[in-house]
Amino acid sequence: MIDASKFIKYTIVISITALIVLLFIHQFTNHTQQYVFPILWGLLLAFLNFIAGLTSIKLGINKSPNLFLLNTLGGMVGRIFLLLAAVFISVSFLEISLLTFIFSILFFYILYLIVEILYLNLRKN
Repeated sequence: MIDASKFIKYTIVISITALIVLLFIHQFTNHTQQYVFPILWGLLLAFLNFIAGLTSIKLGINKSPNLFLLNTLGGMVGRIFLLLAAVFISVSFLEISLLTFIFSILFFYILYLIVEILYLNLRKN
């Protein structure tokens, strides 16, 4: 069984690898504006949200159950509003494909949310 810290390290390595692959695709294709930039921004915003979530979990994991829930759920509400603001700012100021951006941020958000849940389950066991 993999421990929680290795699981997070693998997730971060996979995320950085995906980022490098997207940057590599950006350098050698002409689909940058339509596909690569929106996916890159979606990955970046969801990854920053994930890091904030991990920080929230790590700050509250050794506290009482009430403080842990307050920290985790309150952090989740704060993160969702910050992510929503970042999406609105990105859509307003960046000239990217809206459909690709929305689906990429949705995909990466759900992926990282699953990783957070698995991390909590691994910490519990």
